[in-house]
Amino acid sequence: MRVVIKIMWWLLFLLVCGVEGRNPTAVNDSLKLNEARWMFAHNAYKRFPPLRDPALQSPVYASWDAFFAALWDQMHFVVRFFASAVMQELEYGHPSLETYLNEGVRGFELDLFYDNASHHWTDVLDIAQCANHSCSTRVTLQNPAWHADGFKVFHFQDVDMQSEFPLFRDYLRVVRRWSSRHPRHDPVFLFLELKHNPRDRIKRVGIHTKPPWPWPSNAGERVDVELYSELFVNRLFTPDLLKARCNTTTVAAAVSQCGWPTVGELRGQILLAADLGSTAHSLEYIGNRSLAGRLMFDLTARPDSDHPQQRDAAAVFKLDDPVDDAGRIQTFVDDGYLVLTRADADTLQARGVHLNRRNAALQSGAHWVSTDYLHPPPFLSNITGHTYFAALLPQLDLTYQVSFRNATGQPGFWVRCNHRTVQDCPPPPLESSGVHHTPLWWILLVCLSFWSIPL
Repeated sequence: MRVVIKIMWWLLFLLVCGVEGRNPTAVNDSLKLNEARWMFAHNAYKRFPPLRDPALQSPVYASWDAFFAALWDQMHFVVRFFASAVMQELEYGHPSLETYLNEGVRGFELDLFYDNASHHWTDVLDIAQCANHSCSTRVTLQNPAWHADGFKVFHFQDVDMQSEFPLFRDYLRVVRRWSSRHPRHDPVFLFLELKHNPRDRIKRVGIHTKPPWPWPSNAGERVDVELYSELFVNRLFTPDLLKARCNTTTVAAAVSQCGWPTVGELRGQILLAADLGSTAHSLEYIGNRSLAGRLMFDLTARPDSDHPQQRDAAAVFKLDDPVDDAGRIQTFVDDGYLVLTRADADTLQARGVHLNRRNAALQSGAHWVSTDYLHPPPFLSNITGHTYFAALLPQLDLTYQVSFRNATGQPGFWVRCNHRTVQDCPPPPLESSGVHHTPLWWILLVCLSFWSIPL
């Protein structure tokens, strides 16, 4: 009798734990990777501007208010316009990376700054002092992560360094832990942009920010070292794996001859790609054997590149402007490449300006649509509400959101099939054709523990 009861315990456990249920944000397993589309969090590390988020308020960033107020009556209108425009560009932000993963978002972009000395990004300008024509005073950042070795992640040196984590490796650890807890997740896409050049627009109001530390020639290889140390390499879908599927020597040949694996084949996998910031860095990373041994695809390697190495490595790339590049995006999508485009920039679309860009991105067929607003802006007012910013640009539209819509027009869906590559493409939600299983080793361990319990 005890054996029968224990067997019933096993069956009940397998039924409850072995199947987690269907995930309404998941993609059908039979779709190939280029037959699906995902929403993508642009600058996914970025927190909301401190002036609008009390939890992030700090004396350094709050002093922007005092700076502009003090200078407003003295500045020429053109200078005032540039000052307000710079601050308006910062009026977006994201929740934590793990929050997005739990919601079903699968695409993320991070900006990486090199930090060879481990103290290059440990302080910021005291902006309030600039109102007194003294823009050299710097304030030390208190978070010890800014003082640690490792690549730094932020938006705009001195002006907007509010990130979820200062260190790149902390984002990788979030992805690794989440992926381990959800081993049958849809593929996750992590795109990196290596920052080389200073943001100089703020110079128009007399502020000179600290220039970035230059990346070495083997920048991509150094990023790979960090990836190797923080991620499970057997969970990465690399250029070599794409070539091996088709037994080709170049990435581009694998795309054209065999295409992409299905979503089902890529469950639990992470695809990495990088914009290395210059042609020289790109060619160094690609090498002579089409990204052989590399962990990341090259976002600047396109089939119409001037360099044969980049043409041979073309597979995943970005074309940020869905209006001017509409024809190229559609051609490359039809040819089997994976393309990222951007629905909004500098908060203009969230202010009702140039909405054709957002509409073009959603209609383009690009596999990833990048946006600053997966959710509508959470703040009730914004910087332009101050008297000295009034009427320069429209207020933020608090209903602005970029997402896919279902058949009734309801927004808030992060994935759908691709209407350019799938006939009779239905609207979201797409339901996974598979089930999500708890790891077998965990099931066996619990079953053995049940067997040892006397009944």
